[in-house]
Amino acid sequence: YITGDNESEERIAMTVPVLHRYTMSAGDDINTEKGGRLYFYLPMKHQESPPAPTDKAVFVEELPAMTVVSRTFGGLRSMEEEDYEEQFARLHNVAVERGGERVEEDVGWVASYT
Repeated sequence: YITGDNESEERIAMTVPVLHRYTMSAGDDINTEKGGRLYFYLPMKHQESPPAPTDKAVFVEELPAMTVVSRTFGGLRSMEEEDYEEQFARLHNVAVERGGERVEEDVGWVASYT
Protein backbone atom coordinates (compact mmCIF):
# COMPACT_ATOMS: atom_id res chain seq x y z
CA TYR A 1 0.00 0.00 0.00
CA ILE A 2 2.63 2.55 1.03
CA THR A 3 4.91 1.57 -1.88
CA GLY A 4 2.30 2.60 -4.43
CA ASP A 5 -0.04 -0.42 -4.50
CA ASN A 6 -3.08 1.80 -4.11
CA GLU A 7 -5.77 3.34 -6.28
CA SER A 8 -3.74 6.49 -7.04
CA GLU A 9 -0.44 4.55 -7.47
CA GLU A 10 1.11 7.00 -5.04
CA ARG A 11 4.01 6.19 -2.74
CA ILE A 12 3.08 7.16 0.79
CA ALA A 13 5.76 8.29 3.22
CA MET A 14 6.61 5.78 5.93
CA THR A 15 5.56 6.98 9.37
CA VAL A 16 6.41 5.96 12.90
CA PRO A 17 5.45 4.33 15.03
CA VAL A 18 4.34 1.20 13.26
CA LEU A 19 1.78 -0.52 15.46
CA HIS A 20 1.76 -4.28 15.85
CA ARG A 21 -1.44 -5.75 17.27
CA TYR A 22 -1.21 -9.24 18.72
CA THR A 23 -3.99 -11.45 19.97
CA MET A 24 -3.56 -14.15 22.54
CA SER A 25 -4.85 -17.59 21.63
CA ALA A 26 -5.99 -20.30 24.03
CA GLY A 27 -3.35 -21.03 26.63
CA ASP A 28 -2.01 -17.46 26.52
CA ASP A 29 0.23 -18.12 23.52
CA ILE A 30 0.73 -15.15 21.25
CA ASN A 31 -0.74 -15.60 17.82
CA THR A 32 1.56 -13.61 15.56
CA GLU A 33 0.43 -15.24 12.35
CA LYS A 34 -3.37 -15.33 12.31
CA GLY A 35 -4.08 -12.73 14.97
CA GLY A 36 -1.31 -10.23 14.29
CA ARG A 37 -1.80 -7.05 12.31
CA LEU A 38 0.42 -4.16 11.29
CA TYR A 39 -0.91 -0.62 11.37
CA PHE A 40 0.75 2.29 9.60
CA TYR A 41 -0.21 5.87 10.34
CA LEU A 42 -1.07 7.88 7.27
CA PRO A 43 0.53 11.30 6.84
CA MET A 44 -1.75 14.31 7.40
CA LYS A 45 -2.28 14.91 3.67
CA HIS A 46 -4.00 11.49 3.42
CA GLN A 47 -6.09 11.66 6.59
CA GLU A 48 -9.29 12.97 5.02
CA SER A 49 -9.21 10.90 1.86
CA PRO A 50 -6.70 8.04 1.82
CA PRO A 51 -6.14 6.28 -1.51
CA ALA A 52 -7.98 2.98 -1.68
CA PRO A 53 -5.84 -0.16 -1.47
CA THR A 54 -5.63 -2.40 -4.54
CA ASP A 55 -4.72 -5.50 -2.51
CA LYS A 56 -7.76 -7.14 -0.89
CA ALA A 57 -5.67 -8.10 2.16
CA VAL A 58 -4.96 -4.41 2.88
CA PHE A 59 -7.55 -2.01 4.21
CA VAL A 60 -7.78 1.47 5.66
CA GLU A 61 -9.14 1.51 9.18
CA GLU A 62 -9.64 4.30 11.67
CA LEU A 63 -8.88 3.07 15.15
CA PRO A 64 -11.09 4.29 17.97
CA ALA A 65 -9.61 6.41 20.73
CA MET A 66 -8.08 4.30 23.48
CA THR A 67 -6.23 4.75 26.73
CA VAL A 68 -3.13 2.62 27.02
CA VAL A 69 -0.58 1.58 29.62
CA SER A 70 2.90 1.62 28.13
CA ARG A 71 6.49 0.86 28.91
CA THR A 72 9.72 0.86 26.94
CA PHE A 73 11.50 -2.36 26.09
CA GLY A 74 13.98 -3.24 23.38
CA GLY A 75 14.64 -6.15 21.11
CA LEU A 76 11.40 -6.31 19.10
CA ARG A 77 12.98 -8.17 16.21
CA SER A 78 14.76 -10.71 18.39
CA MET A 79 12.06 -11.32 20.99
CA GLU A 80 10.57 -14.74 21.55
CA GLU A 81 6.86 -15.29 22.23
CA GLU A 82 7.61 -15.70 25.94
CA ASP A 83 9.14 -12.21 25.99
CA TYR A 84 5.99 -10.69 24.50
CA GLU A 85 3.84 -12.62 26.92
CA GLU A 86 5.88 -11.33 29.85
CA GLN A 87 5.67 -7.73 28.67
CA PHE A 88 1.92 -7.94 28.01
CA ALA A 89 1.32 -9.60 31.40
CA ARG A 90 3.22 -6.82 33.19
CA LEU A 91 1.23 -4.13 31.43
CA HIS A 92 -2.05 -5.92 32.04
CA ASN A 93 -1.29 -6.17 35.76
CA VAL A 94 -0.48 -2.46 35.97
CA ALA A 95 -3.70 -1.55 34.16
CA VAL A 96 -5.80 -3.72 36.49
CA GLU A 97 -4.02 -2.41 39.61
CA ARG A 98 -4.71 1.15 38.54
CA GLY A 99 -8.40 0.47 38.08
CA GLY A 100 -8.62 0.24 34.32
CA GLU A 101 -12.27 0.47 33.35
CA ARG A 102 -11.99 -1.94 30.45
CA VAL A 103 -8.83 -3.96 30.08
CA GLU A 104 -8.53 -6.17 27.02
CA GLU A 105 -6.91 -9.35 28.24
CA ASP A 106 -6.41 -10.96 24.86
CA VAL A 107 -4.82 -8.07 22.94
CA GLY A 108 -1.35 -6.59 23.08
CA TRP A 109 -0.01 -3.64 21.12
CA VAL A 110 3.62 -2.90 20.32
CA ALA A 111 4.71 0.43 18.82
CA SER A 112 8.04 0.16 17.00
CA TYR A 113 10.10 3.17 16.04
CA THR A 114 12.75 1.61 13.79
